[in-house]
Amino acid sequence: VSAMGNASDAHDKFVSGIESGAGKAGTSSKGMSEVITGALRAVGAMAVTALAEAGKALAQFGLDSIGAASDFEASMLRLKSVAGGEIGEAGLSLDDFRNKALQLGKDTKYSAGEAQEAMINLAKGGVPVKDVLGEASDAVLNLASAGEVELGPAAEIVAKQLGVWASEGVTATQAADRLAQ
Repeated sequence: VSAMGNASDAHDKFVSGIESGAGKAGTSSKGMSEVITGALRAVGAMAVTALAEAGKALAQFGLDSIGAASDFEASMLRLKSVAGGEIGEAGLSLDDFRNKALQLGKDTKYSAGEAQEAMINLAKGGVPVKDVLGEASDAVLNLASAGEVELGPAAEIVAKQLGVWASEGVTATQAADRLAQ
């Protein structure tokens, strides 16, 4: 009988140990579940914040692009007003100048808007529009790239030098090369 009592006690302790372990595991897994849920909520909040910031950046990029396009078109109209009827008389259009500015923006370190400003300054300086559309714009960008001269002053310098050397048949490229040397 005493052996049976000992076996019964051992059985009770064994079952009690299993129940205790299961309870601890349940509490532990419940705590782990809460930790995982909290972590997932934090990750979700970070993802939502990151998406919101990306959306804001994309919207700002769109607004900046629209503003840049608007400024570019406004400058085209300034070029038209500076050149007057000379553009039409030369058989050219604003699209020719737009395409030239875009090409220079693509081919040089300067933006299309900066190339456009150089064209406007050349036209203000009295350079014929065919020359502005031809090599004069390229020459100004090359001169500015070669030295310590900004685009605006480079355009003014080339325009003035063409006025001085035009009677000698000097081209805009030759004038810019002489000035760069």
